[in-house]
Amino acid sequence: MQLVRDNRLRWELDWNCGACGTVSCDRGSGPAPSELREELLSQHGRHRLRLENSESRGGAILRVFRQVFDSSLAESRESADRLRRHGFEGTLVETELLSELLWQQGVRSSVVPG
Repeated sequence: MQLVRDNRLRWELDWNCGACGTVSCDRGSGPAPSELREELLSQHGRHRLRLENSESRGGAILRVFRQVFDSSLAESRESADRLRRHGFEGTLVETELLSELLWQQGVRSSVVPG
């Protein structure tokens, strides 16, 4: 699962071994590992974050992407460009956190399925 704690993405994965019965839990902060993220997208669907005004402040958008995904400036710029052009696709938790943090920066957006 993905969750938000203190305006930061976190992830948790509980699993057990059918052979030995061992139960384990892996946890981390920041973006979920790609394999777990793909499973979340497969199980719960994709969501799209859209800007209400494509002329929104670029610096605020870059800061939010860097904060949420711990990404480089170049990666954040690419995500911000994608958001402006077609919307940013991600998990429900990711897109809702981005929307909330953007709202706090005065940038209005919405989250829609697909």
